[in-house]
Amino acid sequence: MKNIKISELIAKDVIAIDNGENVGYILNVCFETSLTKLKGFVVADEESERENYLSKKDIKILGEDCVFIDDIFRLELNYSGEANNPIGKKVYSYKGEFLGVVKDVVCEGVNPSQIITSVCMLPINKIYSTGVDCLFFSEKKKRKKRENLFNFTSDNLLPKVEAQSFEIGKKDNFSNFQIKSNKNNIVINPSKLTLAPSTLLNKTATCDIYGMNNEIIIKEGQVINQGKIDKAKKHGKINLLILNSK
Repeated sequence: MKNIKISELIAKDVIAIDNGENVGYILNVCFETSLTKLKGFVVADEESERENYLSKKDIKILGEDCVFIDDIFRLELNYSGEANNPIGKKVYSYKGEFLGVVKDVVCEGVNPSQIITSVCMLPINKIYSTGVDCLFFSEKKKRKKRENLFNFTSDNLLPKVEAQSFEIGKKDNFSNFQIKSNKNNIVINPSKLTLAPSTLLNKTATCDIYGMNNEIIIKEGQVINQGKIDKAKKHGKINLLILNSK
């Protein structure tokens, strides 16, 4: 099987062969924590607005324009697990050199082989460790399951901060931010800012907006329809779309 980029998989339709039903489209790609294996895909169902899981072993055909599965029962409904997708994460060498932001992942068949950053290409087997926001690369060291690369255990390295109680925005009810005066008990209660997407219909996008894996959601100058709104919701870009429409 030829090499394929993760960005080429995003937004492919998933079709059930038994009845020809379009069961959704690929929203995200799921990796093992080490990034050395691709586990499966998050499939978005536009009608129910659910996110379902499709294991790579249940794919019948991975085609140029769509993915075939035997039937809809291959999907695990209402997926809530971690995708561990590295796209968008920063990469550093173990010496602290910045190696760019991950833009794509190249797979040989369904096995990840390289990551493409904004600066260079790196072999996946040289990723020394993975974190929430960053990856660490080393040409010499072997991969470690879990290791603290930086010795931040000394009490003298970090200043001690005494927690205090205070509130923000109490008068106007915009948000409450509360910290209790207990060393091991900090409570934060922010309120979420929500914008109404109902006013978007038939407006025009003022810039290109991309999804979580750099796939295009809407191009500058395109008219916003319900499909574009739903896709922006799936990718968490609805507020960005509202702010960039007229």
